[in-house]
Amino acid sequence: MYRVLKNDALMVSFYGWNRVDRFMAAGKEAGFRVVGHLVFTKTYSSKSAYVGYRHECAYILAKGRPRLPVHPLPDVLGWQYTGNRYHPTEKPVSSLPPLIESFTAPQGIVLDPFAGSASTCVVALYRN
Repeated sequence: MYRVLKNDALMVSFYGWNRVDRFMAAGKEAGFRVVGHLVFTKTYSSKSAYVGYRHECAYILAKGRPRLPVHPLPDVLGWQYTGNRYHPTEKPVSSLPPLIESFTAPQGIVLDPFAGSASTCVVALYRN
């Protein structure tokens, strides 16, 4: 991701909390700086073990020195349940526009390398 990302740009990456150590090490080794952390609150538990997991997390990673957003997002956002009909970790289309609008320049490229249920692709296609 670092190689294909333009200079002075941002990447948002969702992650599983139980692998955050590996995620952080790989990101830093690639050259990214962590510049933000987002938590999406859910009204349901996606899994239960010692606790019921009622949130999703994402890191905001920077390559270079991207410009600051005019209206920074809050670090806690809502999450609508989609039923995960198309993918086990399906991202709701309604939760993605603020990320794309805040962290991508107009007419910029949005890349979702794993695509899953294609939620990111749908939002990017209709954002302008």
